[in-house]
Amino acid sequence: MPTILNCRISQNTLFFGSYYYGPNGENKPIEWIILKEENGRKLLLSKYIIDAVDCHEAGTVGSWKECSLRTWLNTEFSNQVFSKEKSSRLVESERTETTNSFYKTKDPDGCKDKVFLLSAEEFKEYLELGYVMGPVTPYALEKGVFAHEYGLWWIRTPGDKYGMQAYINITGKIAYEGCYQQRREVGLRPAMWISDEFWDECELDKTAGVRGKKEYEWNIVG
Repeated sequence: MPTILNCRISQNTLFFGSYYYGPNGENKPIEWIILKEENGRKLLLSKYIIDAVDCHEAGTVGSWKECSLRTWLNTEFSNQVFSKEKSSRLVESERTETTNSFYKTKDPDGCKDKVFLLSAEEFKEYLELGYVMGPVTPYALEKGVFAHEYGLWWIRTPGDKYGMQAYINITGKIAYEGCYQQRREVGLRPAMWISDEFWDECELDKTAGVRGKKEYEWNIVG
Protein backbone atom coordinates (compact mmCIF):
# COMPACT_ATOMS: atom_id res chain seq x y z
CA MET A 1 0.00 0.00 0.00
CA PRO A 2 1.52 3.38 -0.97
CA THR A 3 2.43 5.85 1.74
CA ILE A 4 0.78 9.27 1.49
CA LEU A 5 3.21 12.07 2.36
CA ASN A 6 1.30 15.31 2.78
CA CYS A 7 2.84 18.64 1.90
CA ARG A 8 1.57 22.06 0.88
CA ILE A 9 3.12 24.59 -1.48
CA SER A 10 2.33 28.30 -1.11
CA GLN A 11 4.23 30.74 -3.31
CA ASN A 12 7.92 30.02 -2.62
CA THR A 13 7.46 28.01 0.57
CA LEU A 14 6.80 24.34 1.13
CA PHE A 15 5.23 22.67 4.18
CA PHE A 16 6.95 19.32 4.62
CA GLY A 17 7.60 17.16 7.68
CA SER A 18 6.64 18.21 11.20
CA TYR A 19 8.40 19.21 14.42
CA TYR A 20 7.70 20.58 17.89
CA TYR A 21 6.07 24.00 17.68
CA GLY A 22 4.18 24.98 20.84
CA PRO A 23 5.61 25.39 24.35
CA ASN A 24 4.03 22.07 25.34
CA GLY A 25 5.73 20.23 22.49
CA GLU A 26 2.79 19.87 20.10
CA ASN A 27 3.81 19.27 16.48
CA LYS A 28 3.14 21.41 13.41
CA PRO A 29 4.28 21.12 9.77
CA ILE A 30 7.63 22.81 9.08
CA GLU A 31 7.49 25.67 6.58
CA TRP A 32 10.50 25.65 4.24
CA ILE A 33 11.66 28.54 2.04
CA ILE A 34 12.73 27.52 -1.47
CA LEU A 35 16.08 29.29 -1.85
CA LYS A 36 17.41 27.90 -5.11
CA GLU A 37 16.67 25.49 -7.93
CA GLU A 38 19.50 23.85 -9.89
CA ASN A 39 20.48 20.56 -11.51
CA GLY A 40 17.22 18.81 -10.75
CA ARG A 41 17.08 19.76 -7.08
CA LYS A 42 15.83 22.51 -4.75
CA LEU A 43 17.51 24.07 -1.71
CA LEU A 44 15.19 24.56 1.29
CA LEU A 45 15.65 26.48 4.55
CA SER A 46 13.31 26.42 7.53
CA LYS A 47 11.44 29.72 7.65
CA TYR A 48 11.38 29.61 11.44
CA ILE A 49 13.95 29.03 14.15
CA ILE A 50 12.58 25.73 15.38
CA ASP A 51 14.83 24.69 18.28
CA ALA A 52 17.78 25.60 20.51
CA VAL A 53 20.63 23.11 20.12
CA ASP A 54 24.34 23.39 20.95
CA CYS A 55 26.72 23.09 17.99
CA HIS A 56 28.99 20.87 20.09
CA GLU A 57 28.41 18.89 23.24
CA ALA A 58 29.74 20.32 26.48
CA GLY A 59 33.52 20.11 26.73
CA THR A 60 34.07 19.69 22.98
CA VAL A 61 34.83 22.06 20.09
CA GLY A 62 35.63 21.49 16.44
CA SER A 63 34.66 21.80 12.81
CA TRP A 64 31.28 21.21 11.17
CA LYS A 65 32.38 17.68 10.22
CA GLU A 66 33.01 16.93 13.91
CA CYS A 67 29.90 18.75 15.10
CA SER A 68 27.41 16.98 17.37
CA LEU A 69 24.65 19.17 15.88
CA ARG A 70 25.50 17.78 12.44
CA THR A 71 25.18 14.22 13.75
CA TRP A 72 21.89 15.02 15.48
CA LEU A 73 20.39 16.69 12.38
CA ASN A 74 21.12 13.67 10.22
CA THR A 75 19.95 11.04 12.71
CA GLU A 76 17.48 11.89 15.48
CA PHE A 77 16.10 15.07 13.91
CA SER A 78 15.81 13.62 10.40
CA ASN A 79 14.16 10.43 11.64
CA GLN A 80 11.66 12.35 13.75
CA VAL A 81 10.74 15.00 11.18
CA PHE A 82 10.64 13.08 7.92
CA SER A 83 10.16 9.38 8.65
CA LYS A 84 11.87 6.76 6.50
CA GLU A 85 9.70 7.43 3.42
CA LYS A 86 10.11 11.20 3.53
CA SER A 87 13.83 10.98 4.27
CA SER A 88 14.34 9.14 0.99
CA ARG A 89 13.34 12.35 -0.82
CA LEU A 90 16.29 14.26 0.65
CA VAL A 91 19.48 14.65 -1.39
CA GLU A 92 22.86 13.99 0.20
CA SER A 93 25.01 16.98 -0.78
CA GLU A 94 28.59 18.05 -0.21
CA ARG A 95 29.68 20.65 2.33
CA THR A 96 32.78 22.46 1.10
CA GLU A 97 35.25 24.79 2.83
CA THR A 98 33.71 27.87 4.44
CA THR A 99 35.68 31.00 5.36
CA ASN A 100 34.99 33.80 7.82
CA SER A 101 35.69 36.74 5.51
CA PHE A 102 36.18 39.18 8.42
CA TYR A 103 38.52 37.18 10.66
CA LYS A 104 39.94 34.89 7.91
CA THR A 105 39.26 31.74 9.92
CA LYS A 106 38.37 28.63 7.91
CA ASP A 107 36.58 25.34 8.26
CA PRO A 108 38.31 23.27 5.55
CA ASP A 109 36.75 19.89 6.30
CA GLY A 110 34.53 18.53 3.57
CA CYS A 111 31.66 16.12 4.26
CA LYS A 112 28.26 15.10 2.94
CA ASP A 113 24.91 15.67 4.64
CA LYS A 114 21.21 15.48 3.97
CA VAL A 115 20.35 18.12 6.61
CA PHE A 116 22.79 20.92 7.43
CA LEU A 117 23.34 24.58 8.34
CA LEU A 118 23.94 27.27 5.74
CA SER A 119 27.43 28.75 5.52
CA ALA A 120 28.11 32.50 5.51
CA GLU A 121 28.70 32.26 1.76
CA GLU A 122 25.36 30.53 1.17
CA PHE A 123 23.57 32.98 3.45
CA LYS A 124 24.83 35.92 1.37
CA GLU A 125 24.15 34.19 -1.96
CA TYR A 126 20.69 32.74 -1.40
CA LEU A 127 18.75 34.71 1.18
CA GLU A 128 16.63 37.66 0.14
CA LEU A 129 16.08 40.54 2.55
CA GLY A 130 12.70 39.30 3.70
CA TYR A 131 14.06 35.98 4.97
CA VAL A 132 17.41 36.83 6.60
CA MET A 133 15.79 37.35 10.00
CA GLY A 134 14.40 34.31 11.75
CA PRO A 135 11.01 34.31 13.47
CA VAL A 136 11.03 31.94 16.44
CA THR A 137 8.55 29.21 17.30
CA PRO A 138 7.12 29.14 20.84
CA TYR A 139 8.94 25.84 21.40
CA ALA A 140 12.33 27.36 20.47
CA LEU A 141 11.66 30.31 22.78
CA GLU A 142 10.84 27.90 25.58
CA LYS A 143 14.14 26.09 24.91
CA GLY A 144 16.07 29.35 25.39
CA VAL A 145 16.56 31.07 22.00
CA PHE A 146 17.24 34.77 22.48
CA ALA A 147 14.79 36.85 20.46
CA HIS A 148 13.47 40.38 20.10
CA GLU A 149 10.75 39.76 17.52
CA TYR A 150 13.39 37.77 15.59
CA GLY A 151 16.00 35.41 16.99
CA LEU A 152 19.64 34.36 16.69
CA TRP A 153 20.43 31.36 14.49
CA TRP A 154 23.52 29.27 13.73
CA ILE A 155 25.47 29.09 10.48
CA ARG A 156 28.27 26.56 10.00
CA THR A 157 31.07 29.11 9.34
CA PRO A 158 33.62 29.47 12.18
CA GLY A 159 33.79 32.57 14.37
CA ASP A 160 36.87 34.65 15.15
CA LYS A 161 38.83 31.76 16.66
CA TYR A 162 38.75 28.02 17.27
CA GLY A 163 35.77 27.02 19.37
CA MET A 164 33.65 29.99 18.24
CA GLN A 165 30.76 29.67 15.77
CA ALA A 166 29.33 32.45 13.59
CA TYR A 167 25.59 33.12 13.66
CA ILE A 168 22.91 35.46 12.33
CA ASN A 169 21.85 38.18 14.76
CA ILE A 170 18.36 39.57 15.39
CA THR A 171 18.79 42.23 12.67
CA GLY A 172 19.62 39.62 10.01
CA LYS A 173 23.37 40.33 9.89
CA ILE A 174 26.23 37.84 10.18
CA ALA A 175 27.88 37.98 13.61
CA TYR A 176 31.37 37.14 12.36
CA GLU A 177 32.96 37.08 15.82
CA GLY A 178 30.57 34.29 16.72
CA CYS A 179 29.95 32.84 20.15
CA TYR A 180 30.92 29.71 22.03
CA GLN A 181 29.63 26.56 20.36
CA GLN A 182 27.66 25.62 23.47
CA ARG A 183 25.07 28.42 23.55
CA ARG A 184 21.35 27.64 23.71
CA GLU A 185 20.54 31.30 23.04
CA VAL A 186 21.34 30.62 19.36
CA GLY A 187 18.68 28.71 17.48
CA LEU A 188 18.36 26.30 14.59
CA ARG A 189 17.17 26.87 11.00
CA PRO A 190 17.99 23.60 9.21
CA ALA A 191 18.57 23.46 5.45
CA MET A 192 18.37 20.61 2.94
CA TRP A 193 18.25 19.80 -0.77
CA ILE A 194 15.35 17.81 -2.22
CA SER A 195 15.29 16.21 -5.66
CA ASP A 196 12.91 17.17 -8.44
CA GLU A 197 11.73 13.56 -8.37
CA PHE A 198 9.97 14.68 -5.19
CA TRP A 199 8.22 17.38 -7.22
CA ASP A 200 7.36 14.97 -10.04
CA GLU A 201 5.62 12.66 -7.56
CA CYS A 202 3.33 15.44 -6.37
CA GLU A 203 -0.27 15.30 -7.50
CA LEU A 204 -2.35 18.48 -7.39
CA ASP A 205 -5.20 18.02 -4.94
CA LYS A 206 -6.82 21.47 -4.90
CA THR A 207 -6.18 25.21 -5.22
CA ALA A 208 -7.53 27.98 -3.04
CA GLY A 209 -7.02 31.70 -2.63
CA VAL A 210 -5.03 32.55 0.49
CA ARG A 211 -4.78 36.28 1.21
CA GLY A 212 -4.85 36.97 -2.49
CA LYS A 213 -2.21 34.35 -3.30
CA LYS A 214 -2.43 30.83 -4.64
CA GLU A 215 -1.91 27.95 -2.27
CA TYR A 216 -1.70 24.36 -3.41
CA GLU A 217 -2.44 21.16 -1.51
CA TRP A 218 -0.37 18.18 -2.63
CA ASN A 219 -0.20 14.50 -1.84
CA ILE A 220 3.07 12.67 -2.44
CA VAL A 221 2.62 9.01 -3.14
CA GLY A 222 5.64 6.94 -2.09
